[in-house]
Amino acid sequence: MLADVPPNVVQVGWIEDPSEMLASIEVLLSTTPTEGMPNVVLQALASGTKVVGFANAGMSEVSRRYSSGNKYVRLAKTGSVDELCGLLVEALEDDSEVVADVPSMEEVADEWKTILLGDTASRMGFRNNAE
Repeated sequence: MLADVPPNVVQVGWIEDPSEMLASIEVLLSTTPTEGMPNVVLQALASGTKVVGFANAGMSEVSRRYSSGNKYVRLAKTGSVDELCGLLVEALEDDSEVVADVPSMEEVADEWKTILLGDTASRMGFRNNAE
């Protein structure tokens, strides 16, 4: 945990099932400048929570695939704190509900299976041991 944290910031640490907490907040702010697949962002969208973050690879992919016209995911240029803060205010003032089409865990697993065991994987010599 960080030292000298302002009193209006709560550090909750590890949470086994964050869905209830994510559903209770207005906006999830993701401040990481780099991200692969931001699972907490997918969980937030699935819980009906808007997301603000930097336009890194993972966040951009989530926005492109699961956010209707960037209405639920707002992205600032990576490193632009002023833009990030402006988007946070915008998201807090937006009263629209989040209805993001976030995939289930099974759909994500199937998509990875297709990627890992599809034509490209076959050409590389990988095979599905289950077959």
